[in-house]
Amino acid sequence: AGLTAVHTSEGYRKIILDYSRQQVTGETMELLFDLADAVGFTQKREAFRSGERINTTEDKAVLHHLLRMPKDYHFSGSVHSLADK
Repeated sequence: AGLTAVHTSEGYRKIILDYSRQQVTGETMELLFDLADAVGFTQKREAFRSGERINTTEDKAVLHHLLRMPKDYHFSGSVHSLADK
C-alpha cells in the first residue's frame, strides 16, 4: 500500500500526490511540510507567482514559469506587461 497525500487550500486547486511507488512515509511528509513552513515556502511561492523581484542576484522577477501557462492564465497586473514582451 502506498501513501497518497491530498492538499487543498481555500481558493486553490486540490493537489493529489501519489507516492505509491516511492519509499515515503507519513512521517516523511510531515517533516517536509514542517520544513516548508519553517522556511516560509507559502509566502515565497506567492511572491514568485505575483511577479515580485525574488531573483536577488539580478534584482528582477522570476517569470520563466509563465512560458508554461495557458494564454488566459490570470496574472497580477504588473506581470501582464512583462509576459507579453
